[in-house]
Amino acid sequence: MKGSTFPLLLLLACVAAGVGSVYAKHESRRLFMQLQALDVERDQQLAEWSRLQLEESTWADTALVDQAARERLGLAAPARDSIVYVQP
Repeated sequence: MKGSTFPLLLLLACVAAGVGSVYAKHESRRLFMQLQALDVERDQQLAEWSRLQLEESTWADTALVDQAARERLGLAAPARDSIVYVQP
């Protein structure tokens, strides 16, 4: 009886090691796929950030601000004779 339990335990240990190995490989592949998806999302976010920075720099352009002030707000530069200079 004692001699027949050792091979059974050895077989169970081999099966457990095999199942553990398969599970570890599966988990590794799943995590790698998740990493790839996150890399794609990061690249998309960086592209969007670049577009937003470009748009911000465009809106901050002085000529564009001046044009918007004239067209939308009806503002105009003051006449030369209405400008008052203050000496410190």
